[in-house]
Amino acid sequence: MEQLRRKPRHWAAIIWWAIFGAAAGDISVFILPTRLTTGAWSIAIVLFVPLLAGLAAFLLSGWHRSRFACGYVFALAFILLRYWLVTQG
Repeated sequence: MEQLRRKPRHWAAIIWWAIFGAAAGDISVFILPTRLTTGAWSIAIVLFVPLLAGLAAFLLSGWHRSRFACGYVFALAFILLRYWLVTQG
């Protein structure tokens, strides 16, 4: 019974989604190693795509706030790692 009363560990889920997003971003660089956008669009995408992904996860999950964080962190890790790897290479 005590296991059923424990609070979910949202931080652990967020960390795993960040790791998964970074891994997916790394794999995407191997598939498509070029930049998809240039200039101001790159910054706009880095800022707004994670917000849109978090919003989509929030809406699709039945209005759970933790889902927004998971979607946001996944997209942010994905896009930041991809942006960094592509601009370094």
